[in-house]
Amino acid sequence: MTTLTPEVARAFWRALVDNAAGLIVDAHTLHPTSPARAQALVVLAQEELGKSEWIIEACWERWKSGSEDLVNVPRLRSDGRSHIEKFATADEASDVIRYLWTVPPDEKPGESVKISADEVRELYRRFAREADADKQRGFYVDLRRDGTLSVPKEIDRPFLADEIVIAAQLCMQVMVTDAMLASANLDCMPDMVDTYALVEPISESRQPPWGNR
Repeated sequence: MTTLTPEVARAFWRALVDNAAGLIVDAHTLHPTSPARAQALVVLAQEELGKSEWIIEACWERWKSGSEDLVNVPRLRSDGRSHIEKFATADEASDVIRYLWTVPPDEKPGESVKISADEVRELYRRFAREADADKQRGFYVDLRRDGTLSVPKEIDRPFLADEIVIAAQLCMQVMVTDAMLASANLDCMPDMVDTYALVEPISESRQPPWGNR
């Protein structure tokens, strides 16, 4: 179902963001003892946030105006079951957050390369395929081509603590954007206060090595 009333679309969007927040909290809790499974939960959270982006893009004008007209969310039909497309959408939305976490402020920019929008999108899909493979390895025992075993509890995720914080900050960004689109001078809309409170402490639990910019 991709044609929704604004009320149902809002409930759907809210449930997606809230579920993503819960997955991030679970990943944060699980990280010290089971990093591979925690990584898988982070990927699932980002997939939920990617789907929420499709809904808010299609629906925010209806929410702001109070219109009760039906709204179509075409990507729910075309990509709703695609783990790759959902993650790629979220990964693109987290661009600025990830840049602030991975690029030192005193680093000189390298030579720029102009690429097309299609090439950019395919790059995000490549990242998404890698993330999906990580998610699978975090949940399942598998036999590699060389005859060795891939076992979730033996997989290390050295950058996972940062990834959890980045996911929490993306979740907050989604809620802040929702409030901004509604022209509300708030961190989040009133129906998202509890969800915001779930991820805010995690988002502040770590800083990049060089601190805040």
